[in-house]
Amino acid sequence: MRSDLGLGILLGSGARRCLVVAPAVSSQPRIAQIDGLRGLAFLGVAWVHWAPPSWRGPFPWEIGVFLFFVLSGFLVTRNLLAARDRAPSPAGRLAAARAFLGRRQLRLLAPYYAALVAACLLGAGDIRQCPLWYVFHLVNIHIALDGTWPGGIAHFWTLSVQQQFYLAWPWLILFLPRRALGPVLVAATAMAPLWRMAGPFAARWFADPSMLPVGALDYLGCGSLLGLAMHCGREVTSRRMAVAAWLCFAAYGVLYACWRGGHGIPYLASLQQTFLAVAFTVLAAFAHRGIRGPVGHFLSHRFLLRVGTYSYGLYLFHNLAPLLAGKIAPFLWHPALHDPLATILRLPVWAALAWAMAGACHRWIETPLAQRSRPTPETNEPVGRGGPAAP
Repeated sequence: MRSDLGLGILLGSGARRCLVVAPAVSSQPRIAQIDGLRGLAFLGVAWVHWAPPSWRGPFPWEIGVFLFFVLSGFLVTRNLLAARDRAPSPAGRLAAARAFLGRRQLRLLAPYYAALVAACLLGAGDIRQCPLWYVFHLVNIHIALDGTWPGGIAHFWTLSVQQQFYLAWPWLILFLPRRALGPVLVAATAMAPLWRMAGPFAARWFADPSMLPVGALDYLGCGSLLGLAMHCGREVTSRRMAVAAWLCFAAYGVLYACWRGGHGIPYLASLQQTFLAVAFTVLAAFAHRGIRGPVGHFLSHRFLLRVGTYSYGLYLFHNLAPLLAGKIAPFLWHPALHDPLATILRLPVWAALAWAMAGACHRWIETPLAQRSRPTPETNEPVGRGGPAAP
């Protein structure tokens, strides 16, 4: 059936036909509920980093980072496929790849390096001791080898994964034969759970193998498969897909509860993240179409949309907010302050500082560079696009 995500994509001739006739994506406004998902994802990540463990409960708030990965895979792949349709010749695709990388690096690297400078000024020790890992977007490999999380700046690992993804994906999407795109994306997605199964073997060389880019391929790959399916004009928001998403959420919840309780299921636990990736992919598909009812109204709330619009800057600076607060408001750590009062006083200060830094970044760095880059029409990538995030 046309509503089965990925099945039709794997049919070589069918994929070839749908890609040949698919029209290029025209200029579109930002999709509100996609920004709402970005905002929701960031709030989950911020809660993990700011709230004490006793406040978080059993819910895995960190899954917001994985939603960011899915959205990145989806939007980037759709944009690249549209660019491929506009440039059928090899020379045109090469120019499209260079233009894509140039625009993206211009818009993302300047805020990133501004955040690195701020982290250095605020006393983030690991950047000063190991600067090259951060400058060259290798933080995830640094953590994978070392096995420790640098205080206040560990969140940069996902930005490294994203940069590695951006450098590789244009060549894959623009230059693979059309009929190979679906099978290759499925194979890339399958590499993530296989890598987790090989964890004991990989542990010979890496203290934390999950930090390598292959560990995020099910999220990026599922998002990319959604982009391919939608580019082919396939229906991906059927009732069957909604049921599949709920089943995947349930499977993830069961496996997560087993892992949290110290009773992880061998081999099947390697699919835990993949179940979540599939569920988030379907959620992104429905948000792209527009979800009705209370959920849709929630994802379209003005506050959530504003957070989603600023999500890249918020992610960059949110872990630096406590460091800055320690410089300008040290009384918040007075020995006389104890939880919950201490956290109640700190949280609004951290949120205000993160918002101020993200707003400054958006106004004086992201917006001018986005206007200067003058991107070709791309869904959800006008001035101030939200970016990736992770704990």
